Amino acid sequence: MASPRAKKLAADLGVDLSALAGTGPGGKITEQDVKSAAEAKPSAPAAPAAPPSPAASGPAAQLGATVPLNRLQKITAQRMLKSKQEIPCFYLTVRADVTDLVELRTTMNQAGNVKVSYNDFIIKAVATGLEKYPIMTGQLDGETIKLADSINVGLAISVPDGLVAPILKDVNKKNVKQIASDSLALIERARSNKLAPTDVEGGCITVSNLGAFGIDNFIPIVVPGQCSILGIGQISETCVPDNGNILVRKLMNMTLSIDHKVANGAYAAQFLDFVRKLLEDASAF
Repeated sequence: MASPRAKKLAADLGVDLSALAGTGPGGKITEQDVKSAAEAKPSAPAAPAAPPSPAASGPAAQLGATVPLNRLQKITAQRMLKSKQEIPCFYLTVRADVTDLVELRTTMNQAGNVKVSYNDFIIKAVATGLEKYPIMTGQLDGETIKLADSINVGLAISVPDGLVAPILKDVNKKNVKQIASDSLALIERARSNKLAPTDVEGGCITVSNLGAFGIDNFIPIVVPGQCSILGIGQISETCVPDNGNILVRKLMNMTLSIDHKVANGAYAAQFLDFVRKLLEDASAF
């Protein structure tokens, strides 16, 4: 026996519930039991002789070969299937003019010792939007919507075995440079396989940016336990008409996938429009 939250956490962390002895009433497995098991589990040793995974090898994989899934890929497959089966989504796309934001980032990185990425600005804008539109932090709980206790934003990170989305905590209380510092530390832990159980808990939205790969836009899949996910495309120079003139501006597509059980179209559209306007106003940062 295990509590629903313990089962969800075990799926996130790859913990086998059948191997645990519960400390809860009647031997029930608790969240703390799962956390303790995850922290005690040794890191898997490197296996250079094993066939490379598709995520790690890409074009190097041989056509016609059978490539086994690693643990992270299995977890991702299970959670994405759960998302598609249980979360009825709708999708909204906008284009943000981030010309001024690009200039601001360049100025900040020339003057500061902490390098700020575009994701850091996006995460800050999203957190501010969640404060104004708190339903976007919610989860359906029976006949009510349970709102998040704090604003925590997941950041999708590519790692050798696949993809992880650890959580940046209390983002609304931090400035862009603080978010940048926290993001760098989180990315380093993720890519060195040192994420703690608390690093993947408590998110209410995830930001996934594929702009570095030349992607203009895409539809991301909502992480189970969260209300939405924001997919970010590349920043492209685009000719824009302006009072009879043609200006070259830097535009960025954003696509928001939303759980329709939690938020309706009008509410989510207001949230996304608010985030867009923040990113277009460099003075907001």
